[in-house]
Amino acid sequence: MVKRSWLLVLLLSTILSVTAQETDCLYYFYGDGCPQCIQAEKYIQTLSAKYPSLEIHRYETYYNKENAKLLQDYYNSFGVPQKEQGVPAVFLPGSYFLGSKSISNLLEGAILENSRIGCPSLSSASVGIIGESSPRYLVETLTFPVLSTAAFNGLFAKGALTLLLLLLVIAIGIPDYGKLLRERELTLKKGLVFISGIALPYLLFGFGLLGWLASSKVTAIFAVMASILALLFAGHHLYGFLKRKKRLSYDEEKIQQQKENKLNRWLFSQGSIFAESVVFSALSLGSAGSFMVLLRHLFEDSFTRAAVTPLILFYALMFVLPFFAVFIILFFLQQRLIHHGHKKDIYSDIDKWKKHHLKLLNVVLSAAMIVLSIVVLWM
Repeated sequence: MVKRSWLLVLLLSTILSVTAQETDCLYYFYGDGCPQCIQAEKYIQTLSAKYPSLEIHRYETYYNKENAKLLQDYYNSFGVPQKEQGVPAVFLPGSYFLGSKSISNLLEGAILENSRIGCPSLSSASVGIIGESSPRYLVETLTFPVLSTAAFNGLFAKGALTLLLLLLVIAIGIPDYGKLLRERELTLKKGLVFISGIALPYLLFGFGLLGWLASSKVTAIFAVMASILALLFAGHHLYGFLKRKKRLSYDEEKIQQQKENKLNRWLFSQGSIFAESVVFSALSLGSAGSFMVLLRHLFEDSFTRAAVTPLILFYALMFVLPFFAVFIILFFLQQRLIHHGHKKDIYSDIDKWKKHHLKLLNVVLSAAMIVLSIVVLWM
């Protein structure tokens, strides 16, 4: 009885030792962040623990151009259809498996049955099992929905919130010297100028320029300074609205209005708005986000430059669209109030609306600026 037990233990030990001594060589291609690669990675780690002698060569293809080229060479050599090419992929001598399910279900059996010696070769014939996989190149994972989501998330970064402060300043400053109804088109043009000024530095950054400005420290210092200036600007407007003003003569009021109009024309002309938005946007590049940095790196690679160029343009468009939407909402809100004032037949009523209701709207925007400035300072 004891002998039989020892024989059984010896037999099991022999089977386990043979199983654990699998010395096959396999190439494992994966992409850092690809959904299917997570499951495949866990399975590969299980096989590695089960067969310590297994020779596993790992090749990351999303961020390594040479590895991506090697994977493409294998696909070309084995005649894998382009629409089926992806990651994860495992190559053995004489066989290959694409997709996490085919790897998890069939790879271990192929390892146990494999009798070939050496690592996979591009010149040897191979039979493959193709399953559902993720895109083989990182740029193929950057779809328009993915970029739209990333651009929207970027709006909550410190730099983007600072740009929103500038937008509120412009929204308060533009109507102070305009003819309102007659300058409707001019106001819309200034909104487009502002959006263009914001987009330009992000486009230049995506195309490999302005890298020296993309510092989180620079953006942090700039955000603090801009928030303090916004607090002073908003506080000045609130104080001017709440304090009881001394009654001025017609000539004194006219001179004061001319001074204010001159200052506003200097600060809120189309050229000034463009210059201000470009500077603010450039100084906010330190919080551009990982996706914008990734697009920049892909553009710097000649292998993916052509494919990533429209993605950079799309990302910049998605990033600035919410700013333009806010500007349009504020613009139409002002226009609606103007039309409400023009329902009255007497010009003095319109002038009264201009002096009171517009200031009241600016008070609301000033209060929003104070809250937003505090949020930026707190971040």
